[in-house]
Amino acid sequence: MHDDPGTNTFLDGIVESWVRPAADLAEARGVPSETATAQRVFGLAVTRGLLLDLLATHDRDGVDAAMEQWITMSASIFPNSPGPPIL
Repeated sequence: MHDDPGTNTFLDGIVESWVRPAADLAEARGVPSETATAQRVFGLAVTRGLLLDLLATHDRDGVDAAMEQWITMSASIFPNSPGPPIL
């Protein structure tokens, strides 16, 4: 996508505009900066992957179940986080 005409503008801030505010919130709650950013990138990737799955399969129940699993798992993976790293 980086070399295709018209996609550079699309890519500008597509990750950072979501990650930075969420990481800032986590940092304000005591999560170290590098950890907060990595957690939020991970969470955004999971969330976007599940959205793509929903668009491709229309399996709302399956995607909802997977998101519930992510929320549960993230609580143990990121114990000092202020909630699932999707927010």
